[in-house]
Amino acid sequence: MGEIALGAIAFLGSGSTAAAITTGVVVKAALTVASVSYTAFSGYNNYKASKKARKRQLREERRSSFLNFRDPVPYMRIVFGETRVGGPILFAHSEPQNEVHLFIALASHPVESIDQVYINDEPLSLDSNGNATGKYANVVTCHKIDGSGAPAVYDKMVAEGIGPADSGPIEATDEFALIAGLYVVLRKWSRKFAGDQPEFSAVIKGWNGILTGNSSDPGGFGQGYSNNPVECARTYMLAFMGINAYSSKRFADCSDAINYCNELVATKSGDLEKRYTCNGIIMADQPHEEVLEQLANSFAGAIRYVGGKWSIVAKPVEDGLAVISEDKMLSTYRFDYNRSTRELPKGIKGTYVDPDRNWQETEFPTLDVPGVLYHQDYLDLELPFTSSLSAAQRISKVFLYRARAQESVKVSMLPTSLRSIPGDVVTFESTRLGKSIAMEVVDTSFTVESDSQGQLRVETTLGLQSYDSTAWNWDPATEEQDLPEGSTNLGGIYAQGPTGLTMVDSVFILTSSAIRIDVEMDWTNPDFVPGGAALDRTLYEIVIEFTIDPGGGAPYEVVTREKTNVVGINPGAGGLRPDPIDGSADIVLGAAVNKTVKFIYEWPGSYTYVSYEVITRRIRSIYSNDSKSEWLYAPDPLGEDLTTIAGTTLTTIAGVTLTEIE
Repeated sequence: MGEIALGAIAFLGSGSTAAAITTGVVVKAALTVASVSYTAFSGYNNYKASKKARKRQLREERRSSFLNFRDPVPYMRIVFGETRVGGPILFAHSEPQNEVHLFIALASHPVESIDQVYINDEPLSLDSNGNATGKYANVVTCHKIDGSGAPAVYDKMVAEGIGPADSGPIEATDEFALIAGLYVVLRKWSRKFAGDQPEFSAVIKGWNGILTGNSSDPGGFGQGYSNNPVECARTYMLAFMGINAYSSKRFADCSDAINYCNELVATKSGDLEKRYTCNGIIMADQPHEEVLEQLANSFAGAIRYVGGKWSIVAKPVEDGLAVISEDKMLSTYRFDYNRSTRELPKGIKGTYVDPDRNWQETEFPTLDVPGVLYHQDYLDLELPFTSSLSAAQRISKVFLYRARAQESVKVSMLPTSLRSIPGDVVTFESTRLGKSIAMEVVDTSFTVESDSQGQLRVETTLGLQSYDSTAWNWDPATEEQDLPEGSTNLGGIYAQGPTGLTMVDSVFILTSSAIRIDVEMDWTNPDFVPGGAALDRTLYEIVIEFTIDPGGGAPYEVVTREKTNVVGINPGAGGLRPDPIDGSADIVLGAAVNKTVKFIYEWPGSYTYVSYEVITRRIRSIYSNDSKSEWLYAPDPLGEDLTTIAGTTLTTIAGVTLTEIE
């Protein structure tokens, strides 16, 4: 257990994340700059520079998040809000008779709840004792461990018979304290899954140690579960960056930002949802800069470090607009405006995480700016913490408006003449330019300069950027777009696959030396495909075990026969072409398919037939870019015992020459 314990300690980290808020610094941030802004609006060109490289990395992280893997020193995983996640195998043990015990870590901290469990991409039904029902009955037991210590992994392992009293590998000192995960017991799984290693994941409500509330709440601050992105960002900065809780009012309190995210807004369907939520995973090897940018994107806001203070702003604050006029300025200023049209994005496209598509990365509808030039680029936006299609579009609108801001200015003033801070909206007035416009304070810095009389004085330099309040306006009836059929599914470990598989077997002919079994399959093809690909074929795999008696009192023998096939599919409407195997017609995307697979098996004359069992019955979609869906298994076990019918040895059945497998 020494190596396993090392992995568990590494996954949990050097201290309890649940207690990190009160116990102090976990990871100390080294800040050597005077002003840093982690925001969705820090500038189109700067944002675009490293986006492609990071995009590949983030996609790989999302793709592997449903997998189970072995790693002696796995990275910590922090889960905010509600999302689906897999994780590393921290414990693995095999018992006789093909029984395997696994502990799969989902989060490095206690969680609010573990809800739907998946085996591969298929929901797993469990009873109150953790035993699987349906087709995985008597094969899978899955205990949900929320990390609170009740239930404890040790107690469940003892109950499953691998504790000290059973001479098992678990000892009383072995703990997986404060780790949330799945304790899984597999029985005869190699037959059930045709030798494949099943992947386990679950939809969980994440960390329940979030610093919640603000000073305006009746109960003040609290600690518990929250999917408010500002509360999640604040907690991450406190627990993992060691930020001073009293860094600034807009960090410790964040009342405006928290309440703004919690506001209920209407969607196109007429439902109400929180304006912004945070649902996703943070890996301990991600740089703080990357994490803060992703969190800021989840609420279309900004996380800034200016003048030694941190602030979190969801929407620029317009209360009591201060006026910046030329008579308050200490020096000349340069007003930059009308940036080259070539520099501005012509629209925005990107991805979010779609719960309706198994929590996989999915493209949201592109937002275009009318009347732009063809050669302009799109702005790319990834929202790994956003799981609402409506919220993704609201965020993308704000992002696009800010990226197209064309006016900016820096002005120097006395600190006593203006107390605006980043996130405030001010009025900029210039008689010389004939302007009186709203601008957002995006940066402040302080310098010591000499005045006209040689006296030293402290000056405040404000960075202002044009501000358009309509970016935050949203009319779902006219602005929200539906997710079109054919939208790209980019994430997860599998592409979209078939659904609704059923298989029915029937014995067509049984004699003293041969049997023919027809397996009728019905399923529905996927209705959308990965971006740039086409649905090429459907692969099905059926494996049958025939049990035969050699006679003379010898043990029964089991013979395994397998059959695979392909069904070509033309995704064009009405497109049909012959199936390369059996000559049947193709089926278009989203339509129902019916296929019958025929097995003929002839055994040696000295043997007699006992029974057959269909041990593998599954299909998957294959795409033209070589991506594959997960295997979809038929829900009902097939096979039966049949009495051998006496008769003469056959050489053909219905004109088909008998072989071991057709």
